[in-house]
Amino acid sequence: MEDVDYPESPAGRASPAGGAPSAQAGRPTVLKVGIISIGTNDWIAGGQHLVNLLAAIRATGRTDVEMFLVNPGSGLLADLEELGIAPAGVIRYNLPRHRTPRSVLDSIVRRTLWVDPTADRELAAVGVRLAFGNTLTCRLRHVRTVSWIPDLQHVHLPDHFSEDERELRSAVFRRCLAVSDRVVVTSATVRDDLALLAPAHADRCVVLHPASAFPAAVYEADPREVVTAYHLPEKFFYLPNHFWTHKNHMSVLEAVRILRDRGERVVVVMTGMAADFRSPLHASDFFRRVAELGLREQMIYLGVVPRRHVQLLMRQCLAVLNPSMFEGWGYSVSEATAVGTHVIVSDIPIHREQAPPGGTYVPPDDPVALADALAASWRGGPTGNQAEREARARAEAVRRLTSYGSAFIELMREVTALTPPRHPTQAAGGPGYPEDAG
Repeated sequence: MEDVDYPESPAGRASPAGGAPSAQAGRPTVLKVGIISIGTNDWIAGGQHLVNLLAAIRATGRTDVEMFLVNPGSGLLADLEELGIAPAGVIRYNLPRHRTPRSVLDSIVRRTLWVDPTADRELAAVGVRLAFGNTLTCRLRHVRTVSWIPDLQHVHLPDHFSEDERELRSAVFRRCLAVSDRVVVTSATVRDDLALLAPAHADRCVVLHPASAFPAAVYEADPREVVTAYHLPEKFFYLPNHFWTHKNHMSVLEAVRILRDRGERVVVVMTGMAADFRSPLHASDFFRRVAELGLREQMIYLGVVPRRHVQLLMRQCLAVLNPSMFEGWGYSVSEATAVGTHVIVSDIPIHREQAPPGGTYVPPDDPVALADALAASWRGGPTGNQAEREARARAEAVRRLTSYGSAFIELMREVTALTPPRHPTQAAGGPGYPEDAG
């Protein structure tokens, strides 16, 4: 495949009367996968993970798998259709009416047996053979399940969570490992964390490195469009992280202050939500500090901007910054790599695992080292779009995207081929899976 242009997907909607598809002569059976919607309005990375996954499957050119979204929000569907990577169809169903015999029975089964009979009935009825979703916590009797666990941030940054939150997150992840046929993780770092948390089920974890690629129109546009739109200088660093405490914006601010005091002026453009529900005052404290230091013209915040503008900012900037203290996967790093933009990142295991070409690594707790890295890049780095560098990065992004999509499809087929019937799986302290459930 020469390029990733997010071509239109085959039209179709799941039909309640449909059954499992049958193989045609000389063709493999089409595998229907139901995606339990990933991502929320306040967790954009989840939605971007889904976008990248659908684009990767499209990039393979394979027609033996169809992806269906299960009860998605209208905003997500609109975004996918705008990108030209709409799923093969949408599956919608409602829970049984409250306090009816069916709802009471289903609720008992979910709580006591860790089985979701409603989802099992509805997905199996339309021929879905595998469900994929974020941290699934119930089994399905007639449909295989693959979960995605993004990270175990509470293990690495325990001070950012209450004791109750840490215990709950650990319990949820252990249960997810117990009930899922496989668990996809984005890095060896997350896999190793889960192996320590739930060693009995560690063999269910599969590492799939996400890949990022942008629509062709983004590569072909003039990135200076965002310079004009937001009245920016042509030369700037770009920090696209939400204002969550662990994203470490304060380190960047301190580095810019250090350079200012040395007589060197750099500009950092920031986007993302200015909110952290665990630390509600964090963003306001940050902006107050910016004002106190007199750095408003050097620390420019644009708010939450359209996805296309994020991509063009990445192309235009001198370097993408990710000073985060922790990541399950550095999406901004893989996206910058897809357009050939230099990155300056925190020296944490996941960024080393990502290995961005020519990346600069800085200890996350050393603003002096970050200031030195920014100064070196500002003095010597290129600005704006460089066609040859982007062309190489674009070709490599397509290769990685196709490889990612192929690996995901093969995993889905491997899981659906597991020898039935599924035997009872005993979670630590949890119930087994009865053969006659549901």
